Amino acid sequence: MAEIKLQFCAFDSTVAKIIEWGTQGDVGHVDIVLPDGSLLGAQHEAGLGGKPSGVQIRPANYGDSCGMLNRQRVRMATTERCAAAALAWALSMVGSPYDTRAIEGIACGEDWSSEGHFICSGLATGMLCQPGPSFLTYPLVRHWRVYSPEQLMILCNAFAPVVPA
Repeated sequence: MAEIKLQFCAFDSTVAKIIEWGTQGDVGHVDIVLPDGSLLGAQHEAGLGGKPSGVQIRPANYGDSCGMLNRQRVRMATTERCAAAALAWALSMVGSPYDTRAIEGIACGEDWSSEGHFICSGLATGMLCQPGPSFLTYPLVRHWRVYSPEQLMILCNAFAPVVPA
């Protein structure tokens, strides 16, 4: 058996506080935890973990220097084939730009996402439902690109406990 691991957190920043307020949750970001412990995710701010904005692989401890708070992880059991497909899909998105319009759309209750651009939770939700075989085998209520971190955490909690990291 294999697993898909995600790390949810909050940040001590104005943008993070707006995301948390707008989604009525206590998390505003999610990263995919890679097998070596590094974190794959979409960030709007350049320089985090020494990387540009957008989808990047960042060091496991990059949050220590930028105010990462309330770290929580979920580990969802799956097949080797599904985990490999999910990871390959997510890794193929490295270098994609951040999707600021998607965040603005979420704030307005609309889907303003842009093809080929990602928000953190859109990348992680896409990893769960895009590749074949996918972890999620049923259609989602809304487009995977515009799931908020809080909504994704609730969805993942149906499959495994979310625990402090």
